[in-house]
Amino acid sequence: MIYKKAQVAVFVIFAIIIVSLVIVYFLFFQKQGTSIISTGEFNAQEYVSQCVRDRLSEGVDKSLPQGGIFNPRDYRQYQGKKIPYLCKNINYYDACINQYPRYIVTLQDELHNYLGSRIDGCFNSLKAELEKRKYSIKDDNNKNFEVVLEPDFVEVKMQRKISFNKDASSTSLDDFSSKLRSPLYDLSLVTQNVVSQEARFCYFETAGFNLLYPKTDVRRATLSDYTRIYNIKDKASGKQLNMAIRGCAIPAGF
Repeated sequence: MIYKKAQVAVFVIFAIIIVSLVIVYFLFFQKQGTSIISTGEFNAQEYVSQCVRDRLSEGVDKSLPQGGIFNPRDYRQYQGKKIPYLCKNINYYDACINQYPRYIVTLQDELHNYLGSRIDGCFNSLKAELEKRKYSIKDDNNKNFEVVLEPDFVEVKMQRKISFNKDASSTSLDDFSSKLRSPLYDLSLVTQNVVSQEARFCYFETAGFNLLYPKTDVRRATLSDYTRIYNIKDKASGKQLNMAIRGCAIPAGF
């Protein structure tokens, strides 16, 4: 009986020690951690990267429903969206003609045009933030940048030199980059496949493709003027690219 009471006493002591350690951790170490975070060095590259990533994400989401084209000239209005013709022939019987033979380059150019002034805005915001922190700044205002589509990502590479200093601290940055996880590249490859098949055979087998490539879901709707609307969806992200095709049309009565 005495032995059991001693065991209980030991457990109680251990419990008190553990609770005390937890209290000390939250009162001391957590406060210390917060102080380190709040007084940490400002990361200019990450600041620009996040700003550009946000603008890039907005651009991709805006362009995908319109085949990656922000302001399509030749399109079919469908379900409230401007769906561009990526392959088209206005004549009867003839297969469609690919309107964007360098489609991936077109998508990169579209995003490049969209981001131009927005990237400037990110750098202006960076300079305003540095000025608030009492830094003096030198900016070469180089506006050169490129947009690169690659599997699972879209990357923006910026060539711009910014120097900022305060007291004895001086920093010089020569380039910046921002990377967004996106299925745009993969969706564009499927799109090119659809266009190629339609241009050669006037048809694309959606069911067979979906079985062979389960990462995407390709669907088609045929309209009264023989326009075919393709919806190409990345299942993992739910992002969807829409495009229109018209070819091999048969006149009424045949």
